[in-house]
Amino acid sequence: MSIIWVGIGVDEQLQSVRERIAAVEERLALSSSNLTLPLHISLKMSFAVEEGLEGDVMDVLESYFSSFKPFQIPVKGPEYLGTIAWVRMQDNPTLNTIHDELNEMLYTRFGVGLQRAMKQCLANRFRTPCSRNAS
Repeated sequence: MSIIWVGIGVDEQLQSVRERIAAVEERLALSSSNLTLPLHISLKMSFAVEEGLEGDVMDVLESYFSSFKPFQIPVKGPEYLGTIAWVRMQDNPTLNTIHDELNEMLYTRFGVGLQRAMKQCLANRFRTPCSRNAS
């Protein structure tokens, strides 16, 4: 089995959010930074595929995303609970559609388990429930 994860990289576009996250980290006096990896929005949490199908899955994903044009994802702002930090995004119909279509496509073509509707938040290496998923 191989593990695949699908997300949108938004690090460059959200430099101001990165700075706000750093301020939250400082206020919380965290012992290590969550900003060691690029900021991203998870569209499909990690899932397993049969050995040998990785290339087929990647081809399908590449084909799906090849027609997308940039779109806005408004940020609500950083949130935290104890030492867990994340960035909440405003509800976005485009992201909801992408999430639903990815679920359906991956389930239909590769038997990948479905995930419930996602909460829209931006992740890094945060220990956070960004997606209310079942898989």
